[in-house]
Amino acid sequence: MFGDKEFLNDQEAGLVAERIKKALGPEFARAFDKFLGPEGAKDLIRFLQVAQRCTQAREEKGLTIKEAAFSLKVPQYHLRGIEGTRGISIRVTTLNRYIDFLGLRDWFEDWKVNHPGVYRRLAEKENIFE
Repeated sequence: MFGDKEFLNDQEAGLVAERIKKALGPEFARAFDKFLGPEGAKDLIRFLQVAQRCTQAREEKGLTIKEAAFSLKVPQYHLRGIEGTRGISIRVTTLNRYIDFLGLRDWFEDWKVNHPGVYRRLAEKENIFE
């Protein structure tokens, strides 16, 4: 996914975040930091791997977000938030159920090992990216 390895490290995520902020200008950079906090930009970039993997797995199953949400008995916007298609609001309980539903548990456990701070902040705030 990212060169010869699957996950971005903290330094790489920081570089991507800084380049995005620089490309979009100082007003965007200030807003980004204000709404996401000091680690938020890197967390968002690192979580995008999860969003992409969920979207890919759902599409491979031939499911729409509406169908997946119906199967999980959760509002569609919860899954859209995880996949990043409607803002980004994440509920850890829904995320974990969705990961299991999509058959991504082993991959997600590897992701969590590589991003323990991101997952911890997500769990602590429940809606860290909202």
